[in-house]
This record gives sequence, C-alpha cells and structure tokens, in this order.
Amino acid sequence: MGSGCICSGEYIAEEVKALGRAVEKNREKLSRTSGREVGYSVAKRDFTDKHLQEFARGFHQLFCGEMCPERRKCQVDWYAYCTVGRESF
Repeated sequence: MGSGCICSGEYIAEEVKALGRAVEKNREKLSRTSGREVGYSVAKRDFTDKHLQEFARGFHQLFCGEMCPERRKCQVDWYAYCTVGRESF
C-alpha cells in the first residue's frame, strides 16, 4: 500500500476479511488432508508460516488494481510496490 494511500482504511478492512477467508479455507484443507478437525489457531499459524507472503502480494495487487475506488486517480505506484523488494514481506 505505502504512504499516500487515501483508501488505507478500506484496504485494511478488505484485507482482514480476505485473510479470514483464506485461513478458513486453509483450515478446511488441513482438516481434509489430516483426516481430523484442525482448529482455527493451528490453521492460522500454518497459513502465516507457509502462505502469508504470497497472500499479501496477491491481495495488494488485487485491491490496488481492481477493488480500490480511487485506483484510477491513485498517486501511489502500487505496481512498483508489488514487484520491488518482495523479500521484505
């Protein structure tokens, strides 16, 4: 997102919702593959360890490129943000 984003509140709200859905999907997958019910906290830890960086990059590109109501007027260079310094996540 970066400094200067005028839609940071919307970004955070949508990211929290998307992250919850992603963790729940991960919980269901882990439960299916293990053959037993896996709790949300275990799924959240697994998701954070294995998928969070990819999720963050993908969500950023999705929100800034398609969802943000100000994307056509945005002064933040979201493409550069998503493609430079990926290892810093």
